[in-house]
Amino acid sequence: MTLDCIRSNSKKTFDKLDQTVLFVDDEEDILKALKRSLRSEPYEQYYVQSAKEALELMAHHSIHVLVSDMRMTPMSGSELLENVATRYPEIVRMVISGWADADSILDAVNTGYIYRYIVKPWDTRELKITLRQALEMYRLQAERKEMIQQLKAHNFQLEKKVIQRTEQVMAVTQQAEIGKFTSQIVHKLSDPLNNLSATIELIGLLSVEENFNLEQLKKEVPGAQAEIYQLKKIVGDLLSHAEFRKSTHADLINVNEIIKEEMDYFDLDPSFRYEIQKELRLAANLPMIMGSPIQIKEILDNLIKNAIDAMATTITKKLSIETLLQGNSIEIRVSDTGTGIPLENQDSIFLDNFTTKPVGEGTGLGLFIVKSTVAAYSGSIDFISSPQNGTTFKVSLPIGRSTLNTLFRP
Repeated sequence: MTLDCIRSNSKKTFDKLDQTVLFVDDEEDILKALKRSLRSEPYEQYYVQSAKEALELMAHHSIHVLVSDMRMTPMSGSELLENVATRYPEIVRMVISGWADADSILDAVNTGYIYRYIVKPWDTRELKITLRQALEMYRLQAERKEMIQQLKAHNFQLEKKVIQRTEQVMAVTQQAEIGKFTSQIVHKLSDPLNNLSATIELIGLLSVEENFNLEQLKKEVPGAQAEIYQLKKIVGDLLSHAEFRKSTHADLINVNEIIKEEMDYFDLDPSFRYEIQKELRLAANLPMIMGSPIQIKEILDNLIKNAIDAMATTITKKLSIETLLQGNSIEIRVSDTGTGIPLENQDSIFLDNFTTKPVGEGTGLGLFIVKSTVAAYSGSIDFISSPQNGTTFKVSLPIGRSTLNTLFRP
């Protein structure tokens, strides 16, 4: 049979798509009766007499509502509807049939297989209402799909903006940290420099005396050497820290060595060096992991800074860092004797907008960044905390090659 369609002069549109309904029935008289009943309806109508013709038409035309008879050959209406549900799930599917098929049709409606059914012989007014409702259903589903796509696109753009803002905030925060440590570094350098300067000046005076005493001069040399060693160590710690900051590529990482470098760096702060008791329990022969040194260092930076802040008002100040092998993962535990995390805050500490610090004292992004970075390694982070025992953070990082996330570094 030649494909037949009726076009209405008053055709409406939604979302720039023509409204279309496809009727499938192997009885030509039924199709003609449907045409007469719907001749004034404002949507495009297609009429075919077989499931094969229906599938051919849907391959080349946009169909919104499909109305099919159940008893057709060689492909039945049930087979056609099942095929369409798989290939064109967005099409609203309906059945037109006699009372004899009512039980199977109702079952299909209840299971969501079809939207509605039309009973032969039909009431024209009810038929029109049902078809318009089906077209409205399609429109709503199409709008919902478009809104979801727009939402995904919006979320993607929003995530990009969050990443950009996070990088900007981290850059400002790092500059603030540099400013904080600069004064401490200058103070730390000033003592050995002053001592070395005084020693060199004394050596200079002794060397030009008329009664030059070589033995007395030799006594001053070890002191100068000690001050030089101290200066070299301070500069070495700074350079080591700077080298880590430059490293953004994936490499084999010795976690224990990074922890030791971190402790040396924080020791540049006199209050950290002299007021806080440190304990390192680093597992021997710990396997290396694949990753970016700067990301592992960032995890430790934030956890150690949080521990220092948590112990600001406590009498006992002890920082413990432990590494151990747990199955196929390395676990890093950072513990403090601080005030603990209040119970009401424990569900929120990893959120990007959470902070308990006053305005101007931190960004509140520390633990959010830690969790994001750990997740990039397919790892996990957890904690236990109480006012009596302080807080312990446990970071688990899988051994072997990890899929690195570049959220915070190019």
